[in-house]
Amino acid sequence: MSQLYATNAGGSVVNFNGGTLNSGGSTVNNGSLFQVGNGVGAATLHLGGGSHSFANGLFINTNGFLTGTGGITGSITDRGTIAPAMASALSPTSAT
Repeated sequence: MSQLYATNAGGSVVNFNGGTLNSGGSTVNNGSLFQVGNGVGAATLHLGGGSHSFANGLFINTNGFLTGTGGITGSITDRGTIAPAMASALSPTSAT
């Protein structure tokens, strides 16, 4: 997909439990943490460049992967794997 938008508080629900989601840009401001995976099956969020904003944070669950390139605005909690395309490819504002 070229852009991921989830911006309606309480009305935009994204359940990304497994598989691969490719995004050229992301705006997630729906009042919820954006979770990559459910902790059981493999899930990959692949960023294809661009800007990616997660107002309530980005959570990489167990068996979850964050890959690709792009700028990330928002906090990242990593319980899975962050594997950028290059050493400086992903630039988060904060990570835990």
